[in-house]
Amino acid sequence: MRKIIYLLVLVSFVACKFDKEKTTTTIEEPTVEILDKNLKALDQGLENFWEVEAPNGAKIVVNMDKIFVMQENPSNADTDVRYFLHITLKTGEVINMDFNYKDYVLESKANSDDYKNAAIAFRELPLEPIFSILIGQFDENGRKWQLVLHEQNFY
Repeated sequence: MRKIIYLLVLVSFVACKFDKEKTTTTIEEPTVEILDKNLKALDQGLENFWEVEAPNGAKIVVNMDKIFVMQENPSNADTDVRYFLHITLKTGEVINMDFNYKDYVLESKANSDDYKNAAIAFRELPLEPIFSILIGQFDENGRKWQLVLHEQNFY
């Protein structure tokens, strides 16, 4: 009899837990609003001269908590070759944030005449104070290009 009571209590607990999980809703920001915020951040970075030209001709724009890689009239190499992004915090910690362009492409640029012919990728940067950023592209043959940004390039 005791086992049956424990079983009923356990089943009731599990049922309540699953029912609670079903009623929990997640509110996400609309994608369009996020993309518009990113375009505004890119515009602000360009207006405030927070950009550096990479060896491949891409513009690297850092605006506080985001980094953008923008290439006018991109080649396949600009969008197919993997990017490396290594963030060195002021604490000395190094964060590897390597990425593929297709996974971080800025989609709303098609709505903007200013960026219609540009390939733009972006990553959110850590909120901790950054000492330097190492960015570039690499493939199986090694690094194609690289650029080091120090805090004076983005703060």
